[in-house]
Order: sequence, then C-alpha cells, then structure tokens
Amino acid sequence: MSILNSGIDAKIEYINSKSIEDTYLSTNDMINLEALMNTYSTMLLRMASIMLKDLKLAEDAVQETFINFYTSYDNYRGEAGIKTYLCKILINECRQKQRKAWFRRNILTAEPDRSSNSNPDAIESAPVRLSLSGALKKLDTGTREALLLYYYNDLPITEISKILCKPEGTIKSKLKRGRDRLKSILQEDFCNE
Repeated sequence: MSILNSGIDAKIEYINSKSIEDTYLSTNDMINLEALMNTYSTMLLRMASIMLKDLKLAEDAVQETFINFYTSYDNYRGEAGIKTYLCKILINECRQKQRKAWFRRNILTAEPDRSSNSNPDAIESAPVRLSLSGALKKLDTGTREALLLYYYNDLPITEISKILCKPEGTIKSKLKRGRDRLKSILQEDFCNE
C-alpha cells in the first residue's frame, strides 16, 4: 500500500514541478488533464461564449474540447503549444455547433438577455461590456475568431495563423479590418444613444 502511495506522491510532485506547457499527458493521466482544465477552461469558456452567443452551448463546447483533446492526444505532435492546440479544437467545435440548424434557428434569431447582471459592482461597466460583446457578434466569423485569439487569448499572429490555417498576412488583414469595423460599430452604437 505504501509503495502505491509513494508512487502517486512522486508523480504528483513531478507534475507540480513542471509547467503546464511542459507537461505531456499519457493516455490515462487524469491528473494532468485536470490541471489543463483548471488552467485553460475560463479562457476557453470566454472565447466560446462570444463565438456561440450562448453560455450553455459554450460550456458544452468547452467540455467537448477537453474530451476531444483527451481522446486524440496521441495525434498531438507538439508543433504548437497546448493552449494553441486547445484553441484550435475549440474553434472547430464552435464551428460544428454553428452549422447545426437548431443553432441558426434559435440562437442567431434570439435577442441577448441584458437583465441577467446580478453583480452590483459590475453594473457600471456592463453597458460597455455588452456593447463590445454585441459589436464582436456583428463581425463575420473569421474576423471575430482572429480578434478573439489575438486580444482575448494573447496569441501571437504566427500561432493564430496555425490555428486558423491562414497565412500571417491574412491574419494581419483580418485584425486590421476587424479593428476598423469594431470602431465603426461602436461609434454608431454610442451616437445612437
């Protein structure tokens, strides 16, 4: 019994001594998967909720992302970081959900619920956050994905290029056009108020 416990303790100590990016998962290593989930789930959820415009669908997409990562980890070649690989899986999962007829029928036609803000400290910044979120949702999918990866996830253009399978010049153009479009959308929103 003590041999088993010492082996587990040694493995946990080894995992804790490594950074998340340096830690590789074996097929049955739930401890590392849990560390990855704790590290990246918030970032992925934020990104998915903006892409899908629905929190429940975003939670499902993040869950499916980690399931897909766990089941296909053997395909991970290590050419990009784990964060980049998870973002790529998440984007593919979100695109798959957006292709479904139910999503197009129910989510794209529904109005966002603006009364769900229960945190009194966040009331002042809620209109700005809602207008930015609404402006992002008005952008086309490719531009929105590039902006989310660059500004929300702090990924360099080279990594975004790998995730979206587009040349770096295209990503730079999408970022420039996206910033310009966001500026015009936000100016229209604030001028109309």
